[in-house]
Amino acid sequence: MDNKIKWIISDLDGTLLMPKEQSLRPEVLELVGGLLDAGYKFVAASGRQYPNLRRLFGKYADRLSYICENGSLVIHKGQVAYKGILEESVQTELLEAIMEHETFEALLSGMMQSYIKPKSDYYYDLVANRVKNNVKVVKDFGDVTEECLKISIYERRKITDQEEKDWIGRYSDRLTVVRSSEKWLDFMPPGTNKGNGLQILMKAEGICPEECMVFGDQDNDLEMIQCGGYSYAMREGSQTLQKAAKHVIVHPKEVLQHLLDGTFEFTYE
Repeated sequence: MDNKIKWIISDLDGTLLMPKEQSLRPEVLELVGGLLDAGYKFVAASGRQYPNLRRLFGKYADRLSYICENGSLVIHKGQVAYKGILEESVQTELLEAIMEHETFEALLSGMMQSYIKPKSDYYYDLVANRVKNNVKVVKDFGDVTEECLKISIYERRKITDQEEKDWIGRYSDRLTVVRSSEKWLDFMPPGTNKGNGLQILMKAEGICPEECMVFGDQDNDLEMIQCGGYSYAMREGSQTLQKAAKHVIVHPKEVLQHLLDGTFEFTYE
């Protein structure tokens, strides 16, 4: 292993996972395993829940660190390194506002469980059977006793730019609001993002930016991309992220294969 890079940090949906994929391709999973065996540390950074991410990485799950729920939960060496909790008053207000909307669906994220009150069978099937979250249907979100890490809006047709701006304008003074895909909008405690999660891990291990290789595709990866000495945005992703990253690529596997093969060109700027 070249000592210029020690950690690899990657988003999942739209990055390691191609659009609409819900499982890692075997060649990608084995590439991650090869990098771990070679001594690199791998961090899965996603808006997904912790149990979902562990399932994606299968036999390698115990060897990874995780930035989950867009930074609201950080797991390192099997322990909670950070957990952000939404204040109950804003949590209640936000959920009521989402449920009043005719087509928006809500998702409340606990540490090991997602909670939904689905307006359609399609939404339940999406979360439980396709995304494969640990999920519980509730009659009322007020019945949830677990601490809330994140609340999400799902819109099947697509969340418009104006809708995104409206929600940001309404809650950005009390919450971090980010788009994680064209159909999902996430609300976390103030100051919570993937970049903050990565900084927690870097501080814990004494890692500096030039030792980090970071991959992402959407605006919720921006702060994380800015933490990495080697940063890569996906070509099909956010224009904002592409401008912030040092490189634009189609998929991380080509770069990671070069790293594993010893043919990667180190050009840290």
